[in-house]
Amino acid sequence: MANYASHQSENQEGSISVEAVGDFIEFPSGMIAGMMLADGNIDIQIGEGNSSLAIAYMSVLNRKVLGKDNLTTPEGTFKGYKISFDYLFDMGIIKVIGSGIEWYWNNKNREL
Repeated sequence: MANYASHQSENQEGSISVEAVGDFIEFPSGMIAGMMLADGNIDIQIGEGNSSLAIAYMSVLNRKVLGKDNLTTPEGTFKGYKISFDYLFDMGIIKVIGSGIEWYWNNKNREL
């Protein structure tokens, strides 16, 4: 199925347009432990104009600042914010619900 779009005959013209439209997920300055952050959504659409079709939808929910934390990688240790979140990915009959932890580091301000 991955190569379906590439098997067109030589005299066929056209392309598949895929577009992701959604919210800008913010990490405001001055975050503190326990602070709830805004949710975000994204729609993935295939096609153009009136003939577009939403093929997937993702929501990032319940974003919460857990606090300041260090993240150590092979590149070094970074001071940042530890943030928890839940997500819902919906692709018709396929639905995935989960949760995760992310670290946010603002490289403009080395000290938090």
